[in-house]
Amino acid sequence: MDEAPFRPHDNRLIDLYRLWQAKRPEGRLPAQGDFSLDDLRPLMGRIAILDVIDGGADFRFRLYGSSIASAYRGEMTGKSISAYRPHFYAKIAPGYREVVATRQSRYDEIQVDDEMMLYRWERLVLPLSNDGNEVDMLLVASITLQYQEKGGK
Repeated sequence: MDEAPFRPHDNRLIDLYRLWQAKRPEGRLPAQGDFSLDDLRPLMGRIAILDVIDGGADFRFRLYGSSIASAYRGEMTGKSISAYRPHFYAKIAPGYREVVATRQSRYDEIQVDDEMMLYRWERLVLPLSNDGNEVDMLLVASITLQYQEKGGK
């Protein structure tokens, strides 16, 4: 099995990457339905599933894990990533678009430091496909590394 091309703070991301790799028949992309609740249980609450809109022009949260919502201080299920504050959007969207374009996984450590919060997290973005080829969903696991609320609005 392929070794993960990244070194996360939380090894559950490596486990998820290996699971995603194991569900790729002959290099084709797995679909959301290839993952059971038991598969995702170790990261429950830290998983988001996004629909790819217009080939990556936008993304809409089908599922937004409770731990992510708690860390971000907002629920995004059913909303587009364009509903994020602009500087959050600028940090998040390019990585999602890269995964759609390359059909490859992506690991990031992201930090947003503004008047409201210092928020640092690691994420693993995995492409999913109903036909095995075209990326139509993203499976994202996010782990908070640091969070500090500030006195802003």
